[in-house]
Order: sequence, then C-alpha cells, then structure tokens
Amino acid sequence: MVGKPYSIELDQFQHSLNWAFKQDISVLQQLLLSWAAKSVSIVGSGGSHSVAYLMSELRKLAHQTPTSYETPLEYISHAKYTSLTRSILLSAEGKNADIIAAAKTAQEYDAECVAITLTTDNPLAVLGSTEGSVKLIPFQMDWGKDGYLATNTQVATSFLFYKALFDSKEAETLLRDFLSETQLNNYRYTWLNSGIFTRLLRQQPILVLHDALTKSFAIDFESKASEAALASVQICDYRQFAHGRHLQLASLANAPVIVSIYSESSTSLYEATTKLIPENIQKFSFKVSGVKPQHVIFNSLLMASYAIEALALSMNVDPGQPEVPEFGRRLHKLSYLKSILPQSHSNVVDVAAKRKSDLSVLTDQPPAVFVESANDFCKELSKATIKAIVSDFDGTLCNTESRYIGMCPRVGEELSRLLNEGIRLIIASGRGDSLRKCLLDAIDKSFHEKVLVGYYGGSVILPLSIDPATPSPNPEFHELLNWLGETYTDFTDPLVKYAKGGQFTIRTNSSRVSTHLASALRAWVVENKKVGWRVFSSGHSLDVLDNDTSKRNVLRHIHDLYNLDLTSEILRLGDSGHEDGNDYELLSNGLSLSSDRISSSLATCWNFAPKGNRQANATLYYLKRLVPGPEGHRFIDFTNSPLSE
Repeated sequence: MVGKPYSIELDQFQHSLNWAFKQDISVLQQLLLSWAAKSVSIVGSGGSHSVAYLMSELRKLAHQTPTSYETPLEYISHAKYTSLTRSILLSAEGKNADIIAAAKTAQEYDAECVAITLTTDNPLAVLGSTEGSVKLIPFQMDWGKDGYLATNTQVATSFLFYKALFDSKEAETLLRDFLSETQLNNYRYTWLNSGIFTRLLRQQPILVLHDALTKSFAIDFESKASEAALASVQICDYRQFAHGRHLQLASLANAPVIVSIYSESSTSLYEATTKLIPENIQKFSFKVSGVKPQHVIFNSLLMASYAIEALALSMNVDPGQPEVPEFGRRLHKLSYLKSILPQSHSNVVDVAAKRKSDLSVLTDQPPAVFVESANDFCKELSKATIKAIVSDFDGTLCNTESRYIGMCPRVGEELSRLLNEGIRLIIASGRGDSLRKCLLDAIDKSFHEKVLVGYYGGSVILPLSIDPATPSPNPEFHELLNWLGETYTDFTDPLVKYAKGGQFTIRTNSSRVSTHLASALRAWVVENKKVGWRVFSSGHSLDVLDNDTSKRNVLRHIHDLYNLDLTSEILRLGDSGHEDGNDYELLSNGLSLSSDRISSSLATCWNFAPKGNRQANATLYYLKRLVPGPEGHRFIDFTNSPLSE
C-alpha cells in the first residue's frame, strides 16, 4: 500500500495555497514574461498532466499566446517529426522518469527547456547542473512527501503559476474571494452531501460534461478516478456530447452517471442540454464559481479533488492508499527513451551548422556549405588574438529570468579570471541603473575603473565606477508617443517612462500585440521619414532606436580608446543576434558568438554551445575556451569539442 489517507491530503489544501502565495515567484515571473510572445508546450504526466492543461489555459488568457499541453511520450514522439517548441516540464519531486526522458529529448533536439519542481535537490537539478540543457526553477514544499494522487503539489504548483501570470494582487483576490478555508469546506461538503455516487452500480461508467472553462475539472477527475481504479470515466464538452455520444444514454443496461460541470458563461447551454437528458439517467450538476475566466479554470481543478473524495467514500475506498501490483511498479519504471529516440553523436560544429541551416530541423544533416562555414569560422576564432570582450547582459551574462537577480555566478567567476589575465570587458545593454547595480555586485571593485558599460542601447558609455545620469529622451520621440497615444489608448504615460536617450522601449505580454506593434512602428518610422531609426523585437520587448544610438557605438568607442581591431581582436557576445533582435547590430560583424538566437549570415553570429545550452550556460561554455596567449587570449578550437562540458 502506498500514499497516505486521501482526506488528510484534502485537509492540507489551505496550507498548500498559503505556502504557494508566500513564495518568491520573481524568477518564474520573469521567465514567463520573456516567453510571452512565444509558443510553449507544458509537459506533465499523471496528476501533473492536469496541471499542464490548467497552466496552458491560464497562459493563453494572460499572454494571448498559443500554448499546448502534452504528456512526456507525446512530447518525445513529436520531436521526431515536428519542431519542438519551448517547454515547461512539471515534476514535483524532479524524479519522474518520463519527465527526465522529456528533458533529455529537449537536449537532443536543442530545444529550450525549463523544469518547475517543488524540491530543490532532485535528479532534474543534477541534469541541469551537469548538462546545462534544462533550467530548473525549484521551490521547496514544506509538507514533506505528497500523497499518491499528489493533490497538494497540484494545487501548489498551479497557484505558483497563477501568481506568476496574474501578479500577487490578482492571486490574493482569488485566495480571499474563492479559496478561503470556509469556502473550501463548503465546496468539499457540497460534493460529500450530494449523494451523486451513492447509487453508482458496480462498473457503471461516469460521463463528465463540461464547458471550455471547466475542462480542468473533467481532465483531473478522469485522471484521479483512473489512477485510483475507482471508475471508468468519459469526458466531453456539451456540444461534443451532441455528436453521437448521447446514444449510450438510450440503453439502460449500463448507462453512465452524468456529472455536469459548468460556469456562469455557459449556464444557458448547460440548462438546454441537461433538460434533454432522459429523466431516468442519474445526474448531478455543479456550477463552478468565479468572476473571471482564470478563477473558474483554477477552481475547477480543486473541485475534481473533492468530487473524487465523494466517489471514493461511496465505494468505501481510500484513493490515497491503493494496492499497487508488482507489474504496475514495473510499468512505472519502464525505460523506453532509447527505443524511441536514438542518441546522435554529432559535435558542436555539426549542431551549430544545423542551427544555421534550419532552426526547425535539427535531426537532418545540414548542407555541406553550412558545415564548411562553421569550420571556417572556428578556424578564424582559433587564429584570433582576443584582447577585449563586448557583451550584452540580459540573456548572455545572466539568464533572462534572472535579469534582476544578477549575473550568473559561474559566468562572473570566468569573467574575473579573464580580467585578471588582462582581457578588457565592455558591457553593452539597453538597461541603465539596474544593470550597474548587477555589475557592481558581480565584478570585483578593483576592476570597476577598467570595465566600460554602454547604457541605454549605447546612448551613454562610462566606466563602471561612474554612476550614469539618466539621459534626456530624444525630443523627436514625442512625435512617436503622441502617435501611440492617438492610435493605442494604453500609451498615455509621460515620455520618460518609455525613452532614455535615443532608445524608446515598449514591453508587452502578448505575442499578437508585439507582432502587430512591431510592424506598426516600422511603418511609422518609414512614413515619418525617420532616417536611420530602427525597430528591434526581442520577445516581450520592443526597442525603437534613433540614428545616433546603437550597440555599435560601444565598439567604435573601444576602437578609439584602445586602438583595437574591430574584426580580429574583439569577441562579441549576445543572445538576440537574429535580424529583428536587439543584439543584431552588435553581432552582425566580426568575431561574434550568440548564446541563443542567430542571424542567417554564414560569416558571423554563430552559436557553438552544446545542445540544449542557452544564455548564461552557453556564454560560460565560450568563456571557458578562452585561454591566455602570447599577446592576448586565444580560443580553444571548437572543431572537436564535446556536446557537453
């Protein structure tokens, strides 16, 4: 017998919700924000699959961005014939074998992968630290091991995600208005007192009807009922039910019990549908409360746990303590990844060539020209004498989700080594004061005079030791702001909120808005004859730069200051080297390496990081390959580098 009494699991809901509300979700919040304009797949198995569905629906609401949910097997199998999207892997204890297989698949296919766990020390964490292919966002639950059906980790993980998407104030509203201890008890006793399952015949199926907002109930109820061997459950929405699935009600031999779950927005459809169900069919209805769609989606998941308690009590069974047969344990531990996904043996040059040739097909051999170009660039790097590094910060020296926490410690250690060995370091970023604080904390005080920083997209260039004054916005940006205010009602703030020097920045949580706005801004620049102005898009951030502002200013500055050759003595690092990215101008010439996205050029802006490694991990890989030479630093040749450190 495994697990613990199911009723005790449900007794802890309030504690788990309060615990989740108190957690610092800033890293998760920043990650979700950085992915706001990108499609994402959320992967979970068992109870986590229900959470994956809920999270996909919440993300669609919050970011208006395509989001899918998959089992690990679906995710792994899709890798063979479709391009893997960014993925969020769910595993409370970080040791689910199927999720670990999904993480290894993401690495093999060079897909961006994040794992959310409720423990800090687990196999996923080890995989992330040794391979660098999965970013771990860990929390530490304080209630010990969860029960068999993992109800509390479900609730806690869902609420962490809710808070990260909708902010603390919105999460507090949900907690106060719908999830207080009194309300949770009311929900629970409504199901216990319903009597819905008391007349359930042995092996009688259950049919759950749901609307779009209450589907999380249906998915989780089916999952729990099946995992605890309580009943055979079918699920479908009210209109799918109308397409032939109603015929099973015509036969009384084994007609299902109908459980109808609905929200306020679908009341009329629920009433019209259930009115037509024969009176001799046992049925029960439950309206899920919630003012906003996200309230209903979240509350629906909770209701499933309470409904399962009522079902189990009617059968005199504890769903939290089943007898698991030996064959079941062996099935759970079954190893299958190698049979589905054979490991390749290509080196980082092959991977880099595949990235350049086709970002969506990383399993096919790239054309010879890409392999030749990758090798040529490697040779160019290995022959160069590197005397300075010019690097972006966000997504390069730190992971995007950690941008306000500071530089990746291991990257900081490597930069300190290089500074001690005489390398000049110059940071080029769109940020200002917040960047300086991160750098002051990460770089030894003895180097503050020597490290140069290009703030606000190159508008201000100063030694790290000098506090930069915020530059006045380009007055011509008033025209842009006035147009935005007339065209889009959201833009009514003063100019200083958006513009610093020659950089005008807009942030959005919606891919649809971001794409539309980028096109509109480019059209405005052309129509208003703003010569030399450019628009760059990096996920949730849009930057409009005037003619005098560019990260190239930083390159010109150090050329004049140190008399360095821009093409052969300066290593350029960034994460958004694609043609629309805010590092494109920095990485479009010379010895440039990207820690993430690359341009189409075969002459520069290559990504030689091991499969699955991005951002700070990729930068760390590059920095470790810089070693002292007679007149500067040289690169260890990438040509025969392994796939991981």
